[in-house]
Amino acid sequence: MVPPSERADKAPDEPFAQQERAGQNPVRVARGHHKAVEQEKLSFAASGFGPAFPTGRYPRRSGWRNGKKNSEKRITHIATATTRYPKLILSQDSSYHSKEKMARVVRFHQIGGPEVLQLENETIGEPATGEARIRIQSIGLNRAEAAFRSGTYIEQPVFPSRIGYEAAGLIEALGDEKSSFKVSDPVCILPSFSMTRYGVCAESAIVPSAALIKRPAELSEIEAAAVWMPYMTAWGALSELVPFAAGDAVLITAASSSVGLAAIQAAQRLGALPIAVTRTAEKRDALFAAGAPHVIISAEENIAERVMAITHGKGARMVFDAIAGPGVDDLAAALGPHGVIVIYGNLSGRAHETPFPYVQAMKKWLTMRPYLIFPDMAVPARHAAACEFILAGLKDGSLKPRIAITFPLDQVVEAYRYLESNQQIGKVVITVPG
Repeated sequence: MVPPSERADKAPDEPFAQQERAGQNPVRVARGHHKAVEQEKLSFAASGFGPAFPTGRYPRRSGWRNGKKNSEKRITHIATATTRYPKLILSQDSSYHSKEKMARVVRFHQIGGPEVLQLENETIGEPATGEARIRIQSIGLNRAEAAFRSGTYIEQPVFPSRIGYEAAGLIEALGDEKSSFKVSDPVCILPSFSMTRYGVCAESAIVPSAALIKRPAELSEIEAAAVWMPYMTAWGALSELVPFAAGDAVLITAASSSVGLAAIQAAQRLGALPIAVTRTAEKRDALFAAGAPHVIISAEENIAERVMAITHGKGARMVFDAIAGPGVDDLAAALGPHGVIVIYGNLSGRAHETPFPYVQAMKKWLTMRPYLIFPDMAVPARHAAACEFILAGLKDGSLKPRIAITFPLDQVVEAYRYLESNQQIGKVVITVPG
């Protein structure tokens, strides 16, 4: 028999037509003659398209990136076969039986603004060992995803690329026979994977089982997608300075963002004094309402002078900065002796211009360093400690995510535009109809 890879130019149902002309029952052939089935390479693999095709080049769940022309013919071949001979798929004892499902998935095929995002129908396979398939109910948007989509992130997308770090939903399927989870469990998806491999902005998504945590009872479906990236980032950076002494101040820039609000709450829970910084007075009242004891309007006030007044000349112990760029010099002036500048974002778009505040550092023995959640939370002890801190804070009410606005999945482009407009106070969340 000629291998399927050499017969790509034949009609999609040619092998079945040949069997009919020979007086054979294709269903019986498919059921009884395993060698023929193996040669045809048409069975749906439990893990997706890849292993089912002769070349083995087609990545599962993300469509096909190589050999697209031939793969389309093979997919048509399968579709024709299942239409003409439905028992090949529906029969429980058939090697053609499939549990695959279709879902709408947000993908992009080129670097750019929110407009490059597209909702596409995609076949979602079965989870492999160490994975789970989740029916997504809500998706929390993050600046890291905008940077990833625009090509300015720490890793580059592989096209066509998925997107999305953080979500909540219900378990549809598990890849492990033994698991602490069960199908239909409500879970949160933690940002602990690469978007070059996974993405949760979809109706259904496969993710690593290690990225799951059972949804806390204190959280709604929407709130459950607004917790882990902000609070893990805030705790991760602040916890390295624990214990805070009485009156130790933490200066928080971009304080109205989801991470900024999380940092205000986390700092207070850790015993520090949060000082919120926002560019204009427009968000001042909202920051006070969110629990900030002090708010500095950077466009109107001298940051260092205000901090020194608030701390009675002591200066801040830490700057938690989401902006980066030339403004770091002004932040360094607000620090006290042995202060620390932690930079975790690039809202200015000028991170490459971030200076080392040499004079202030020499005078006060300052330290400046970055913070990234992924290598920190990859350490099991740190991950466990972060989860313990966050779950305890949710339970006692000291940590409470704030939702700025929600968008339906159909408006994913508008949702990211809003996120990147800096209008929000809190988390931007996409809801997915059940």
